[in-house]
Amino acid sequence: FFFPKRCLGCGRIGGFICEVCQEKLPYLEIQYCAVCNGASVGGFTHERCRTIYTPDRFLSLFVYRGLAKKLIQEFKYAKVTALKNPITDLIIDFIRENNVNLGSEALITFVPSHPLKFLERGFNQGQIIAEAVGSSLGLKALSCLEKIEETESQTKLSREERKENVKNSFGLLPDVESLVNGRDILLVDDVFTTGATLLECSNVLKRAGVRFLYLLTLAKD
Repeated sequence: FFFPKRCLGCGRIGGFICEVCQEKLPYLEIQYCAVCNGASVGGFTHERCRTIYTPDRFLSLFVYRGLAKKLIQEFKYAKVTALKNPITDLIIDFIRENNVNLGSEALITFVPSHPLKFLERGFNQGQIIAEAVGSSLGLKALSCLEKIEETESQTKLSREERKENVKNSFGLLPDVESLVNGRDILLVDDVFTTGATLLECSNVLKRAGVRFLYLLTLAKD
């Protein structure tokens, strides 16, 4: 009553994204290869870009601008964790509309925060999304990775600098390899910029024996 939900787009009372503004969300018109950042049918990694350590498919919902950008920033920086429900609904609708069949044995995981960053923010937005999406799809969300080295902020770094910055900064959690070996995994994050972080995480997961690795982000910058 005192703090009603208001649409992030128009301010209308009732929900975080009203039906009118939801139609204005900047959905990606095409999908991309996570390795080279070039257009790709269905987001599948190009054959020329593929190695045994790269992800197999990358999907993203929005262009990182407008209402989509505001939605993510409110969730991530303003700590409006109640946004997990509309965000989850958008992801589930996207997965179903694009006929993404993860299978009943797939696992969902997320990009981890460094412990110091987690303490500073108080939560990991990727973990919240992974658990909510897993619950909606009836799939287990599992913490698989750990940030073993604090890295410089990626914001002002070039593509090559970002790759070097996150190199060897992630590792597999103890006792996880036996759980992911031979399994299909959906790795979620909020925004794909150059893909350096997600590709580094993909490398760790693939080396642990993951069979088919999907990447999913809310937006692509």
